[in-house]
Amino acid sequence: MNRLAITSALMFFLASLSGLFAQDVSVTAEKLIDWEEGIVTIDITASTETAWTALSSRYDMDKLISKRAPVLTAEIIADIPVSSLDTIGSAILKNTSLYGDLLKLPDLVGKTFSTAAEDRKSLTVRYDIPVFPYIASLFIERSEADQVKRDLRYYPTEDFTGILIYAAEEMPLSGTNRSSALNPSIFPRLFDEDLNLILDMSKMEPDYLRRWGTAGFSYDRDRTFYGDRVGAFPLRTMATGYFGMNSTDIILPERAVRQILSSDRNRQLLAEGRVLIICSRPES
Repeated sequence: MNRLAITSALMFFLASLSGLFAQDVSVTAEKLIDWEEGIVTIDITASTETAWTALSSRYDMDKLISKRAPVLTAEIIADIPVSSLDTIGSAILKNTSLYGDLLKLPDLVGKTFSTAAEDRKSLTVRYDIPVFPYIASLFIERSEADQVKRDLRYYPTEDFTGILIYAAEEMPLSGTNRSSALNPSIFPRLFDEDLNLILDMSKMEPDYLRRWGTAGFSYDRDRTFYGDRVGAFPLRTMATGYFGMNSTDIILPERAVRQILSSDRNRQLLAEGRVLIICSRPES
């Protein structure tokens, strides 16, 4: 075998080990948000037009996904609402240092699993990123909470274990002439019917804010017990409307607001974020 033949054979052997040197690889990402569990699932897939021929090819594709994961993650979660004022993307435009923090998320949480297609033309790696604390903590800057002001008017109430809000239907969107479904966000706010602020990030104790945010979400309308967050005896109420550019905030009826604000214990529920919102499952 002459030198040219040996060189060609060696080059073919090395290329077959990687399986990726001789073919283009496309890398794409998809996300799914489970607001009930507070998990952002991101699937990143590397695809080739032809099947790989060696185990090292899968390894190389896995390395490629790991390399692309930080930027793809930051891009694909940019449309998640942080609040009625911002998405993650718009928050980055206001504070560019957030982008560097988002790039660290895949390494912080690690891979959940990887799976190869049967035809050996693609590899998918999954990352499950908990909203709390990994994403939410990037937007929490306060070290103490503002006091929730008491309603000094007398109103008959009880000390509840939490606040359960039904918001699974379309409601009037304040400031518009249309109705809207509630759009879940990381830090939803609560208002009274005069649009006085009842709850936002500033009124919560930071440790609870990092733990689970201003309010949790559930898609189940029929449960009798919704867990420790709102306990066994929650105040049950219904949204009367929604508010905010992203339709993320809830307007509460006057009766519920006065029941909350006239009790020291019930105001503490706000400070601890012991609020659960029953909402419709968002469309994928």
